Amino acid sequence: MSLTEIGIIGLLTTLFIGWLFMSIVVTRTGKLTIIGEWGANACDVLKPGVCLIFWPLRQVMKKISISTRTMNIAKFIVNTLMEDAAAGPVSFRENEVVPLVPGEVSVMYHLDFFQPRSDMVDRRKLDGYFKLRTVNGFEYAKAEEIIKDKTQSCIREIASRLGALTVMSWPPTMTVSVREKIADLLNEQHIPITIMSLHMNTPFTFANPEHAKAVAAKATAVLQLDAVDKEQDVLEREADRQIGIKRKQGEAEGEMEKIKLRKLFESYGIDELPPTHRFLGRLSVGALRAYEKLTQSPNKTFTISSSIMDEIRSMLSRMGKD
Repeated sequence: MSLTEIGIIGLLTTLFIGWLFMSIVVTRTGKLTIIGEWGANACDVLKPGVCLIFWPLRQVMKKISISTRTMNIAKFIVNTLMEDAAAGPVSFRENEVVPLVPGEVSVMYHLDFFQPRSDMVDRRKLDGYFKLRTVNGFEYAKAEEIIKDKTQSCIREIASRLGALTVMSWPPTMTVSVREKIADLLNEQHIPITIMSLHMNTPFTFANPEHAKAVAAKATAVLQLDAVDKEQDVLEREADRQIGIKRKQGEAEGEMEKIKLRKLFESYGIDELPPTHRFLGRLSVGALRAYEKLTQSPNKTFTISSSIMDEIRSMLSRMGKD
């Protein structure tokens, strides 16, 4: 092999090593690498890892951080509807527009160049990135203005269809709906931002203090009315119970008869009260006991059940015939 051939092979090897050095791209964790055609027109984004590009057709344009950022959105006015009338210094009309003020809203986000739920790069998001980039870097302040505008508009839109008291309770499903709505709007405008989370740090309040007083007055009135209703229910149940007791007592007394034994015997023409043992086998045990009790005080009025009295009368009727 001649020196010329050795020199050519050495040159080609050197060029290949140089090309390989320029073509291997290492992207560290927490960063993304933007690739451009001939180093000018952005065409691809590389995730963390090692990748081989076809240099010089494709070249590294930028390596950017994808760390999560947090922004806070201050108070703003949200118009809602009042579901029903309220007592107090202010009375609401049904479906009257009532302004509310949400507390601080926190939004966590990071840069994202990929299509929703996909690893494919969205070229339009790349274009959107460079529209928000200057010589000093990516303008996060301008991006946060966009996020703020979208967040406020989404909350206003959702709240406008709901009642004021529902909005003030702010269920978690509403937070999810707002976050998904913001994501859709950002994707429609090709903004390279992904909203990771959204939090309502403080609850909604009435923009007008008089409205807050009115609703508080109604809540107090409702609680008082509930207390009166519960007390009335207790009284009605007790009255029903007493009526039931008296009814049972009346029914029991209706089955009893007041009687003087001597007068009873005289009505059957019997002057002398026979001893109790004479009726053994003729009266039931209950009737015998009642008769014995009557004989102890024959001139006293006793209350005896009708069934026992019927048995005693039957016995006296037979004695009268004898």
